[in-house]
Formats: sequence, C-alpha cells, structure tokens
Amino acid sequence: MWLLNDVPERDPGFAYRALLVIFPVAAITIGFFVWCLVFLSIWIALTVGIAVMALGFIGVLAAVNRIMLGKTPRDRDR
Repeated sequence: MWLLNDVPERDPGFAYRALLVIFPVAAITIGFFVWCLVFLSIWIALTVGIAVMALGFIGVLAAVNRIMLGKTPRDRDR
C-alpha cells in the first residue's frame, strides 16, 4: 500500500491503471533485450538493448502521465 500513500488526493484506481501499463512495457522491453543478447553480437545487443530500454522508459512515463489526472484540491471542495 506504500504506492497509494504517496498521492492521497488521487483515486487508488489510477495507481492500479498505471501498474497495468508499467508491467507489460517492462516485460516487453526486457524480453527484447534478452532476445538481442541471444541473437546479436554483444556490442550490438547492448547498444540496441539500452536504446530500447530508454524508449520503453520514456513510453511508460508518457503513458502514465496521460493516465494520471492532475491533483484535485479536495480541501477547497469541502
């Protein structure tokens, strides 16, 4: 539950939706990196793998940023 305590203003459903994006992208990225290590030479695999991991990280940031809404000021609503 530590993940949900960081931003108490948001609905916990947003954190669960973010996890549904993070885990598949991480699995695909790491899988592609392992595939590169098996089928390509080590230097090409490391270069391509690092580039794909960076793109996956940027993709996760962009996707989670679209999922998460801005903080809603609930104190003003009361």
